[in-house]
Amino acid sequence: MNTSSTSQSSDDPNRLTPLHAASSRGNFEVVKGLVEVGKAEVDKTTNDGGTTSNYTSLLFACQGGHLEVAKCLVEGGKADVDKAAHDGSTSLFVASCQGELEVVKYLVGECKAEANKATNDGTTPLEMAEHCGHEEIVEYLKEKGAKDQEGDE
Repeated sequence: MNTSSTSQSSDDPNRLTPLHAASSRGNFEVVKGLVEVGKAEVDKTTNDGGTTSNYTSLLFACQGGHLEVAKCLVEGGKADVDKAAHDGSTSLFVASCQGELEVVKYLVGECKAEANKATNDGTTPLEMAEHCGHEEIVEYLKEKGAKDQEGDE
C-alpha cells in the first residue's frame, strides 16, 4: 500500500480521517499501513455533534468488534484505551454495549483498561453489558472486579 500521499489532516469539518474510516470498517491493512508509516494520529477525535462525536479510531474499531485493528492501534500506535468520547464512552464501554467479548477481554486483560470508568451519566461498562443482555461480558467484567454505579459487583 502506498501511503506516502495519505495524510491524516482533513478538511472535513467533522474531522473524520482515513484512519477513522478504516478502523470503523475493520480494514486492518489500511490501519496497519497508516500506523507503520507514522501518519496516523491514533487519538484524534471526530466532531460530528452526533452519537460518534469525539470518537477515536480505537472507539470505532472496538464498536465494530475489529480486534486486530484495535490491537494495531494500541500496540503499534499507542492509542489511549481509556480516552473517552463526548458522552464519556470509552472503548471498553462501546465494546461491552455491542457484545464484543474478545475485544473486552483484550482491553481489560491485556491493556488494563479502566473497567469501572463510567460515562458522563454514570453508566459503567458492566451496567451497559447487563442492559444489552451480554451475559458473558457481564460475568467476565465481574470476574475482573468491575462494579456498577453503586459500587456493587
